[in-house]
Amino acid sequence: MRDQEYFVCTTFALRLVSEAIAILGLPGQVIGEAARVSLLGSDVPIANSISSVTLDRVLYIVTSAIVTLTGMIAALLLLSFSRMWRLHALLFALGAAVMLAASALALRRRWPIFSRAARAIGRITWFKGWLDGKHTVIESAERNLFDFYYETPGPFWQSVALNIACHGTAILEVYILLGFMGARGSLFLALVLEALTKLINTVGTFNPGNVGTYEGGNMIIFRLLGISGAAGLTMALCRRARILFWAAIGALCLIVMSKATRRSELARGEATGRANACDLLLSQIPCDSIQQ
Repeated sequence: MRDQEYFVCTTFALRLVSEAIAILGLPGQVIGEAARVSLLGSDVPIANSISSVTLDRVLYIVTSAIVTLTGMIAALLLLSFSRMWRLHALLFALGAAVMLAASALALRRRWPIFSRAARAIGRITWFKGWLDGKHTVIESAERNLFDFYYETPGPFWQSVALNIACHGTAILEVYILLGFMGARGSLFLALVLEALTKLINTVGTFNPGNVGTYEGGNMIIFRLLGISGAAGLTMALCRRARILFWAAIGALCLIVMSKATRRSELARGEATGRANACDLLLSQIPCDSIQQ
């Protein structure tokens, strides 16, 4: 039981580390996931580490697409937009629907997307040396992803439900902030705002820290929905404060866990050195002296 509690705390801290690095944009997201794999340590096989981290990120992206699709459909049916904005909302909804359909089809038919992508990238001269010898690990991680769905469907759908609940708390956050600002709002409006905010975050991945893009995008969205731009800016700054708070905790977790991992590696290296020294000494003792 203690080991399970320790592992839950560790994985939570690793998620905070990943999110702290991810505020740097798309490169930060890649580095953050790599840090999670690295900090899991040698106690977890590398293929299992990669598959668990990849599955966590994929489920988050897929459930984000579900929220975006739901919010866009609700906005198209119940809100009055100009023809241009309705076209944009329809395109975003179609994009989310296509991504969800492709993800479901790939999972059902066990399409080896990651391993084939790795082989294609491996043909590029710049990446060939880096990917040499890693194809087996990538294929093993990909196999673990499919096995998690087919062999343990219960935990798989529990993970999906937890990710949807995570997005639900984000919608609730928007609803509460609207109430504090005195703006007329409902959970339906909060859903639409969160769906549009996720689109801003997608665009902002190419902007380190999403600085300016996030705040300006929120002001545009609020004006589009008939709310003042000042309320949109206030919403963005409140949520930015929450992001920075958890990023600071994630940075502390990164420092602490990096030191712990370094100490563990040093202790393991010393133990291996002692074992090798003992083997060397025993190999130099003549067999006759041992028999006597």
